[in-house]
Amino acid sequence: MAFSLVTRTVVGSGGASSIQFDNIPQTGKDLVIWVSSRTNVSNATTFFNLSFNGSTSSFDTIGVAGNGNSVITRFTTPTNFGSEAAGNTATANIFGNSQIYLANYSTVSNKGFIGDGVGENNASTSNSTLSRGLWSGNSAITSITLTPTSGNFLQHTSASLYIIS
Repeated sequence: MAFSLVTRTVVGSGGASSIQFDNIPQTGKDLVIWVSSRTNVSNATTFFNLSFNGSTSSFDTIGVAGNGNSVITRFTTPTNFGSEAAGNTATANIFGNSQIYLANYSTVSNKGFIGDGVGENNASTSNSTLSRGLWSGNSAITSITLTPTSGNFLQHTSASLYIIS
C-alpha cells in the first residue's frame, strides 16, 4: 500500500468558509484526508460537513460521540458524520484532529467511508467521535468539500488529501 500526497490546504489569515479539493486524480484505490481544524464558533468543539462532487444528498451516516464521561449516539445528519474541529472557546492554539478514509473513490458504485476525530480542548473532557457512512452517488469522486456546521475555519486550519494505491 502506497500513500501519495495529492494536495495540502492551509487556511490563511482571513479564515475560510470551506476547504475544497478539486480535480482529484483517478489513479488510486482509496483516499485519506487528515484535518487539523479550528473554527470561529463559540464552543469548545464543533463539527464539519462533507460533500462529494458538490452533492450533499445520497449520504447515509451514523456514529457515536463521547466526551470522557459518557457516550452519546449523535450523528445521523447525512453529511455531518462526526469529524471534529476545535471551537473558538477551546484553549488557545489548540486544533481538533480528524481522519476520513474513503474506499473505492474512483468507481461508479457506492462508496463507503469512515471518520474519527477529536475536538481537542486541553481540558478534562473533550469530544471524540467515530462514524461510518455510505455515499450512493453513481460517479467517481472528483471533488471533496469540507464545511463547518456553522461559522468558518480559522487561520492555520489544514487539510491534506492522500491517494492510496
